Amino acid sequence: MNYTGIFTYNTSVLLSAPDNLITAIIAVVLSIIFVLIARYFLLACAGLFLLYQDRKKFTNRKKTLSDLVLMKDIQTELEAKVGTVLKIDGDIFLVVKHEMRRGGRGATNVTMRLKNLIQNTTSDRVMDGEEKLDDVILERSKAEFLYQSGDEFAFMNQDTYETVELHADDIGDAANYLKEGLIVDLQTFEGKFVGIILPIRVTLQITECEPTVAGNTADGKVEKWATLETGLQVRVPGFVNQDDLIIVSTEDGSYLERAK
Repeated sequence: MNYTGIFTYNTSVLLSAPDNLITAIIAVVLSIIFVLIARYFLLACAGLFLLYQDRKKFTNRKKTLSDLVLMKDIQTELEAKVGTVLKIDGDIFLVVKHEMRRGGRGATNVTMRLKNLIQNTTSDRVMDGEEKLDDVILERSKAEFLYQSGDEFAFMNQDTYETVELHADDIGDAANYLKEGLIVDLQTFEGKFVGIILPIRVTLQITECEPTVAGNTADGKVEKWATLETGLQVRVPGFVNQDDLIIVSTEDGSYLERAK
């Protein structure tokens, strides 16, 4: 029997098997490498995208924080001037209040309510948030309120003992709290009177008082109207009576407590 052909055939299969196996292994390895490269490429792209988004958010947040800091600086600067006096276009103004508004493109405008201390008028003025404002240093002197005669109010300077007479238009609402012997601060600018500073609390006597009516309550407390010696009318608790001395706030004219 001739075994030559069979032997030759089997030998060629055995010789070609390693080549096929190596090719298959290389193909598998290359596939794995390709998958890994593709995976890491996608991960890198995703990472770059997330980094871009985070950077964008950080930039926006940084801009927002910068705007807030700027607005706070502006507000702080202007709040410091509320209640102070400014010189604008040659006139003297008292800053009563301000309202900050933010416009387009980050612009900030401030509407300030100003009281002209020379002309005794009030007006609103819109200012740029970056506008610099200078305070005016006013001269202050202690004075004792002496008496009222018609529309004239007389004070005595505590340093010079000179009598200073002011008109009711100059005194304004402060007249509601002026009692003989009260010590106040008179403000002047270049020798001209511009304002009066009252104590935060004053003691005044009730000259007229409504009788207490049961059921007339507010916030759980019985209240009624009372007229004080200066003519000021305030709401007082029911236990307060005529001729009583009470302490009143000069900031809003409200009852604080009964004097002891």
